[in-house]
Amino acid sequence: MLEILLQVWWQEGKALDYVFEEVGLCSHSLDFKRLTVLERCIKLWNKEEHSDFELVEVLIRYYGDSWLSSLLSDAILYGNAYERKIATNLETKMMQDWKKRSLSAENVYNMLKLGSVREHDYSEADTKTYEGYSARCIAEEVEKVLDAMKTENGVNKMKRLKEEMQVEKRNSINERKSKHPRIE
Repeated sequence: MLEILLQVWWQEGKALDYVFEEVGLCSHSLDFKRLTVLERCIKLWNKEEHSDFELVEVLIRYYGDSWLSSLLSDAILYGNAYERKIATNLETKMMQDWKKRSLSAENVYNMLKLGSVREHDYSEADTKTYEGYSARCIAEEVEKVLDAMKTENGVNKMKRLKEEMQVEKRNSINERKSKHPRIE
């Protein structure tokens, strides 16, 4: 039944924005059960139009990086098991999209506006998103350096460098937290 409805919408030339409204997805929250309808719709459109849109790309376009990040992080922290599973998967894909767009940890920090007050004040969820993404960025840099050092000087230097980078990460996060205490 749903496949028929989606096929009719596609044949009528309905845009994904139309599907958002018809499915009942709104800008202030994510309904994870309704996301499955949107995901099936995207798969149909991809098949029919030979495109390769991802659900997370559509969600970023609709909600924006910052708001989607907050919605997903809140679901990971406070949602039920079903919501946590989907939100964790989408957050991983969102962070992969950020890497594909070459967003640095600093870009994400600024995007999440962790250094200033905003409409919905930054939360533990926003902070966790930033920490997770910056850890990914640092881990990638460490791996690059370690790979380069394997061909150069040996294991002891690699261990020392890895430890130094971990200390640098902790210091960076603690410095940011001390400059911008969490607003409750």
